[in-house]
This record gives sequence, structure tokens and C-alpha cells, in this order.
Amino acid sequence: MLRLFHFTPRLDDVPGLPHFAVQILASDTVLLGALRLNRRVGLGEERADNPLDYLIRIRKIALPLYPQYGTEPNVYYIPPIHVPISFTQQMFGPGVEAAMQTYRSVPNDPDLLSALLLFGNTPRILHRFRRDGQEAVGYDDKDQEVVRVPFTEPFFTRDFFDKKNDVYRHNIT
Repeated sequence: MLRLFHFTPRLDDVPGLPHFAVQILASDTVLLGALRLNRRVGLGEERADNPLDYLIRIRKIALPLYPQYGTEPNVYYIPPIHVPISFTQQMFGPGVEAAMQTYRSVPNDPDLLSALLLFGNTPRILHRFRRDGQEAVGYDDKDQEVVRVPFTEPFFTRDFFDKKNDVYRHNIT
């Protein structure tokens, strides 16, 4: 499951905590492969240029766990698509099938792909994103570009034997 964090207004009440000062949570920096975005989900109107508003409130691809208990979530998840639907419905509620279908449509939806590509590509909090051709671009609270991610990573091939350095190259991933 992909995790997205949002912070509720209660954080404003914490003495000494700078507004939006939290970057990537320390517990998540050690979770290899954990994809996440940190930011407060916008209060008020939805903003299509805010990556979390876009994924949670507009596209509804990220859902809270166990909504049937009526808790206000601080963490949203993108449901896994390769598990039985009865399991995901129990965990995420009635909107899970639509969220899973939306997730499956990512290859044909460049705006949704842009929002998802920004996961884990910067330790900075993103306040705005946009698609620029075949790249996803993320901006901070000062509207400065902080990350640019291509839709397709470049692929480089090299000879097995490097004549210049007289070494063999092993491509191990």
C-alpha cells in the first residue's frame, strides 16, 4: 500500500512546532520502497494543483483505513490492487473499487501520473504540482521548483568490457 500523510489542524496547537515544518517523518525514511507525500490536506476548497488534495479529495484514489469506525484519518493509503476485493473493501470501505480502477488507469492519465511520480523524490513538502510535457514538477510553499521527475527514466546501456578503463562492467540491480 502506498501511504500519504496529512496533518489535521491539531498540529497548529502544538507549541513550538513551526507551520509546515515537518518534512519526511523519521519513521518512514527507513521504510525502503514506502512511497509517501507529507502535507496538510487543504482545508476549505479543493486545490487541483495540490498533490494531496488531488489524490485524496479530487481523484479519491487514496482512502482512509477502516472508515466505518468514523475516525478522522491522518494517514491515507492507496489500496493494493493484487489482493482479494473482499479484503480491501473491509479495510477501505465502499469507495475502494473506484480507487483501484483509478489506480489502474494511471498509464493513460498523465495528470494522475504526475502526482504519483512525486512520491519519494524529494524530502521537501510539496504545496503545488503540475505536468510539464513528459515531466512532473513539484513546488514548495514559496512557489519555487524543488523537484522535476521525467515520466520515463532514461535508460543507458554500456559495453560489458570498458576498454578505456580496462575493466568489466557488471550490471547488477
